[in-house]
Amino acid sequence: MKNILLVPAIICIAILTACATAGQKYITLSYTGSAKSTAAGSIGISNFIDKRSDVSKAQIGYQVLLDNSQETYLVSGMDVSQAIKNTVDQYLTKSGFQIQKIPAWELTAEGVSAISGDFSYIVTGAVNQFECRAKKKGPHTAMILDIDLTLYVGTPANGTLKTIPV
Repeated sequence: MKNILLVPAIICIAILTACATAGQKYITLSYTGSAKSTAAGSIGISNFIDKRSDVSKAQIGYQVLLDNSQETYLVSGMDVSQAIKNTVDQYLTKSGFQIQKIPAWELTAEGVSAISGDFSYIVTGAVNQFECRAKKKGPHTAMILDIDLTLYVGTPANGTLKTIPV
């Protein structure tokens, strides 16, 4: 009878240790929610800027495991600023906007007015901080997610610029 109970225990231990192994893990950031397609118009969007200087541009964060080794989480296939821009693209598209890529623009009212094209809005953003820090504590994980983004939304029709901290 003891041998029968030992087998499930060994399987559980193997699963728990296999789920948390040191090394790099790749994560895909995307917008998977639904949005009401009630908006209309065209949005020009330029690449977001990653202002983080203390980590790799692809790094999302890390988790310290029970044995004090570390898993590093990286965004899959690109850098964090590009992944967040793509997520904003996905949301705006699901909201009903037509999205078109535009070059970087000066973050002033004059910069908004200088954009050519028939856009309802132009958008860019800055990643000031984006970091997940986690520590495995037995069956639980303590996790802190710090996100500090700035969105810049310009209205070319009247040459205005709005800064939105997120």
